[in-house]
Amino acid sequence: MAMAPSWADRAGHAVLLAADPRFRPVTDPAELTRVRQRYSLPARFILYLGGFDVRKNVPLLIKAFRGVAARSDVTLVIAGSLPDRPSDFAPDPRPLVQQLGLSGRVRFLGLVAGEFLIAGIWVVVSALTGTRGYRFFLT
Repeated sequence: MAMAPSWADRAGHAVLLAADPRFRPVTDPAELTRVRQRYSLPARFILYLGGFDVRKNVPLLIKAFRGVAARSDVTLVIAGSLPDRPSDFAPDPRPLVQQLGLSGRVRFLGLVAGEFLIAGIWVVVSALTGTRGYRFFLT
């Protein structure tokens, strides 16, 4: 009986930064203005766009942002559908923002449309399976 080859038997290569072409910087001033007005965005912001389960590590992002907020006028914009029922697996990050005194510096937008690709800095703070720590990516 022939066995299907495993992934280890196949030749392959990593494709780095292979995002869909629509994920590109927006340079059209009219489009930037339209999206900024629609979401009442500040001039400078860091964007987190994603979920809120513990693997996403949003509390660590908020704690790290406290240091950024102390040294700059940047706003942390958090977009994504907040948990309907906060739990240990999907905590609501808003109480932490209040506890750290960041209510005026962190904005929660809820679910947003795909047009929200205008951010200058995207941040991903996910825990990676099989690692001893966390990896941070700024794009």
